[in-house]
Amino acid sequence: MMKKITLTLLLLLSCSRVNYCLAQTTMPAPIQTSNSAWLPSIMQTAHYQQLPIEQQQALAAIWHLEAKDYHHYLWLMQNTPNGWYYADKHLDPSWVLGFNAKDDEERKKFAAVAIQNERARIENELAFQKIFSSLQKELYPKEFPVNYQALDDNDSFTKQANPILKTDTAHDQNK
Repeated sequence: MMKKITLTLLLLLSCSRVNYCLAQTTMPAPIQTSNSAWLPSIMQTAHYQQLPIEQQQALAAIWHLEAKDYHHYLWLMQNTPNGWYYADKHLDPSWVLGFNAKDDEERKKFAAVAIQNERARIENELAFQKIFSSLQKELYPKEFPVNYQALDDNDSFTKQANPILKTDTAHDQNK
């Protein structure tokens, strides 16, 4: 009896998380949500097929895919060794679809989508890093992000791996 209650609670919790995610996908434009990273792992093909076409398209749009392509991705992840092999690789669906494309034309299509997704991700990361670095300098103008003097002088591995650490003259001039 306790197992049934526990399983029911787990099912309800996972369904509420999926429903929350689906509620986030009602916008017609491609959606950029923090939830998109875990969507593929919990969305089941059967659940996806039962969604209204607008929600299917919105979920696929997160990855810049068509609904039929996203459905094929879900099917691959659940019904082939891809699900086991790629599950912990954190690949976006376009990569998995590209690896499993039936011909070069389809590979090219998914490679273009993968490039678009990767480019958008990198642009966002660089924009954040630019603001982060600027704010770091503003908040701590006389400090370096890393205290190089606190590093052990005998730490030859760190100094070999990072040529900046080989001399302290550049850091001493900025004081």
